[in-house]
Amino acid sequence: MTDLLGTLKGACSEERVFKVAGISELTVWTKEKGFRKHKFIGSEEFFLSGVREGKRSDFILEFTPVDSQPYERMEIESKKIEQVQGVEDHLVSYLRGTDHGDHIKSSATFKLACSVWAKTAAKVAEIRKEQAEEEARQAVEDAYANAPGFGAF
Repeated sequence: MTDLLGTLKGACSEERVFKVAGISELTVWTKEKGFRKHKFIGSEEFFLSGVREGKRSDFILEFTPVDSQPYERMEIESKKIEQVQGVEDHLVSYLRGTDHGDHIKSSATFKLACSVWAKTAAKVAEIRKEQAEEEARQAVEDAYANAPGFGAF
């Protein structure tokens, strides 16, 4: 999960602007009051600024407002990703472009894309581990085969 989290952090930037999908009440964070609910009308613009592990959801997506606001950031759980327009497509597209994203379909949901990416990464790690073990075993065999006098009594 942490490898996926690190990969998703690479999708965060101030190059793309996202809007709240409609009238909703979402979580914001301020230095003075901490976390609280804030009402949005649907035209507010944000940059995707961070991703972290969540307690009730796999990930928490952090957004920084484009304009000055009375809060520092807005956050949503990954299972409620549709509350911000375009962010799901952006993250799926980003995952598709990474090393383990070859098997992710463009029509995949964020949850499915994360699952496919994680399974592919785990399989690649397993194959690399097996290769390293085989190389180590081969190195030991070669060391014994090339050792002068080994096996001579």
